[in-house]
Amino acid sequence: MEKNYPLPHRFFALCEVLAVFFAGSLLAQMLFQLAGVTGHPLMALMGDSPDMVAIALDLSKLLMLQFAGWFALIVFFSWMNSEKLKAELKLTRHGYQFIQLVVIGVLAWCIGDIANKAVFLLDQTYDLGTSVPWREALLNGEKTTGWWLVMFVGSFGLIPVLEEILWRGYVQSKLIRFFSPVVGIVITAGLFVFSHAQYHQLDLYHASTIIGLTISALALGWITHKTGSIIPAIVMHALLNFPTAGLFLYVTIGLMVGISAWQWQRIRAFFADVLQPQAFTHFSLTNVALLLAGVAAMFTLSQAPALILKLSIACVAIAVVASIAGLVKRLRNKSPV
Repeated sequence: MEKNYPLPHRFFALCEVLAVFFAGSLLAQMLFQLAGVTGHPLMALMGDSPDMVAIALDLSKLLMLQFAGWFALIVFFSWMNSEKLKAELKLTRHGYQFIQLVVIGVLAWCIGDIANKAVFLLDQTYDLGTSVPWREALLNGEKTTGWWLVMFVGSFGLIPVLEEILWRGYVQSKLIRFFSPVVGIVITAGLFVFSHAQYHQLDLYHASTIIGLTISALALGWITHKTGSIIPAIVMHALLNFPTAGLFLYVTIGLMVGISAWQWQRIRAFFADVLQPQAFTHFSLTNVALLLAGVAAMFTLSQAPALILKLSIACVAIAVVASIAGLVKRLRNKSPV
């Protein structure tokens, strides 16, 4: 039976998640300075004859430092809250065989990525809009070995692992505990989608991309919750981000349709599980308000980065006070009467 946590507990859980993201971003900035990292490596893609191998190496360094800032705070709050980190982050097979988890990830990709592929198809036909310059330069770049190395680091190799540990491993696990599975998955999806600042533009291309990304994020969240492992989400995320263009896009869509037809019974059972009426009873006005507050905070960060310090201080203060209060309560409960 699910616990019905009061509003302050749910608010504190959301504040901890935002504290990790905002304060972790600041911590990462400090690590960048210590490591001598200046600027974003992908901006070099817009220059003449960019060194793709050097860009891939610089991007690897930047990502490891960036996620180190977030993971350091995850470890801190997990210690404060007496949580077992490996289980908390879903870094287990949870009783499944590895191949089973891979298959689940592939099937979820066939469902969750179809909206994104539809956007790519429409964009190829009707030109829905233009992405940010560095992304356009990357997508349209010559497919050399260096280009594939950059894509491996920044798209379908390293990024899926790091992002799934952060979002589905930490954020979703934290929110599900204090809300409900469906609400936790939806809030995590909202935060995940709007943390991608490159899509924060008001045109048809980016609006369509946000919708497709939201559907994918919900599928990522659901398979993580149902399996208790982030392995399927990593597999699905890698397939989502794998570059497809031209004829290969049509081949990929054909493969997705073929797999879906072959495994239709499993997919139908998946939808029946997801769309149970009782799953939506947890969407109270309060939960919706907290979701919108979290999404607004992510959007504000991309539009007004100068506010990150104020947001960090506020969220960290609330999260630390809540963690200390929980620690004191646990110590009292362990004390002999």
